[in-house]
Amino acid sequence: MHGPMRFHHISDQETEPPKEEKPKEFTKRIAYEFNNRKKQVIQASKTYLRLLHYVRPYWHLALIVLILSGLSSFTSILPTQITGVAIDQIWAAGNSAINNNTDNNAHPPRAEQRGKTLTIQPIIDKATDYVSANWMQGKNRFIVTFVVLALAFLAFHFLSQGISIANGFIMTKLGNTLTYDMRNNVYDHLQRLSLKFFEDRRTGDLMSRAVNDVDSLQDVIVGPVIWFITDMLRLFWILYLCLKWDWELTVLSLLVTPILIISTVLFGIYMRKKFMLLRQKIGELNAVIQDNISGIRTIKGFAREDYELNRFKKINDENRKIQINVGYLNTAFHPLISTLMQAGSLIVLLYGGIKVLRGEMAPGMFVVFFPYVNMLYGPIMGVSRFFNYIIRALASVDRVFEILDTKPEVADKEDAIELKSIEGEMEFRNVSFSYVEGIDVLKDISFKSSPGQMIAFVGPSGAGKTTAINMVARFYDPKSGDIFVDGYNLKD
Repeated sequence: MHGPMRFHHISDQETEPPKEEKPKEFTKRIAYEFNNRKKQVIQASKTYLRLLHYVRPYWHLALIVLILSGLSSFTSILPTQITGVAIDQIWAAGNSAINNNTDNNAHPPRAEQRGKTLTIQPIIDKATDYVSANWMQGKNRFIVTFVVLALAFLAFHFLSQGISIANGFIMTKLGNTLTYDMRNNVYDHLQRLSLKFFEDRRTGDLMSRAVNDVDSLQDVIVGPVIWFITDMLRLFWILYLCLKWDWELTVLSLLVTPILIISTVLFGIYMRKKFMLLRQKIGELNAVIQDNISGIRTIKGFAREDYELNRFKKINDENRKIQINVGYLNTAFHPLISTLMQAGSLIVLLYGGIKVLRGEMAPGMFVVFFPYVNMLYGPIMGVSRFFNYIIRALASVDRVFEILDTKPEVADKEDAIELKSIEGEMEFRNVSFSYVEGIDVLKDISFKSSPGQMIAFVGPSGAGKTTAINMVARFYDPKSGDIFVDGYNLKD
C-alpha cells in the first residue's frame, strides 16, 4: 500500500446554518416578518404545485370533492333562511289575529308583496301553492306553509349531511392514498441512497420524516384545505345574499373586520416563533429518546441511567414551559377575538332592530342576519390561521422533499454490466477517499490481490481499514482512482 490510512470521525449532529439576526425595532421587525412571510408564501406555492403531481392520477376524486364542497357550502346556509321564513309567517299570523281576520284561507303576504325578501321565500310560496292545490285543499294557509317549511328544513338538513358524509368518505380515501404513494416513494428512495447519507443523519430524524412528515400531505391536499375551500364558498354565498338584502347593514356589521385581521396577523407572527421553538424542543426529545434506546447497553454498562434521566427531564421541562406559554396565549387571545366578533352582531341588533320597527326589514331577514354575520367572520378570520397552518404543514413536506431530492452518491450506470460470476481478482488503483472535503482517509492507495490470495490490512484504529473494505462493497465511491473486480471497474 502507498500512504497511510487515516480515519476521520463524522459527527451525527447535522450542521445548522447560522441563524439570521432579527432587527429589534418594532417597525423593522414587522417589515422583516412581512418579507419573511412573503418568502415563505413563494416557497410554499412552489411546494404546493409540486405536490399536485401526486394528485394527478386521482384528479377525478379531487374534482368530485370540489363539487361536493360547493354543494355543501350552499345547502348548509339554507336551513337558516327557512327559520327566517318561519319567523315571517308567525309575524304575519300575529298581525292577522290582531286584525281579527277569521278567514281560514287567509293568505300571508307573498314574496312579491314584501319587496326585498329572503332568497328562498319565493320557492316556499310556490311549494305552498302546489301543496294547497293538490294535497291539503281547504286547509289554513299558515298551516300549509309551516308543513312545507318543516319538510324543506328536513330535506335540506339531510341533503347537507349526506353531501358532507360522501365528501368525507372520498377525502379520506384520497388523502390516505396520496400518503401511501408518497411514503412508498420515500422508502424506495431511502433504499437507493448511499451509506454516507445515513452516516450524516440521525435515524430518529429520518424516521420522523418518513412517517410523521409524510402525514402532513393529507393536511396540505385534503382535510383543512378542503374545509377552507368550503368556508370560502360559504363566505361568497352569504356575502352575496347579505349585500343583496341590505348592503348598509352588511357593511356596518363588517366594520370590525380590519381590526380582527390585523390582530390575527400580528398574533400569528408572534406565535410562529413559539411554534418553531416548540417543534425544535420536540425534535430534541425524539433525538434523546432515540439515542437512549440505541445506546441502552452502554448506558447500563456505565450506570448512566440517572444522568440520562436528568438530561431528558431538562429538555422535557423546557418543552413543558413552552407548551404552557403557548396554551396561555391561545386561551387569552381567542376570547378577545370573540368579543370583537360580537361587536358585529351588536351592530346588527341595534341598526337591524331599528329597521324592523320602521318596517324597512322583515323580521325573518333580521333573524337570519345574526347567524350569517357570524358565518362571515369565521372564514375571514380563518384565512390567516389557514395560511399559518399550511405554511407549517408545507415545511414538513419540504423535509420529505429534501430526502427525495437527495441524489445517491453511489449509483449504477444505465448500461452497467452484471457479472454472472466472480473469479475474485481485486485491484485498487490510486484510490483516494475522504468523508469530509480536505481530510483524506485514503490517499493514493494501490494494490492488487489474486483469486485465493489473502491480504491483511494492518493499522491502528481509525487508519481506514474498514473504509477500504466498505469501498470493495461499493458503499462509497473513491474521490479519485478506480477499483476493479476481475478487470471490471466497479462503476461500470
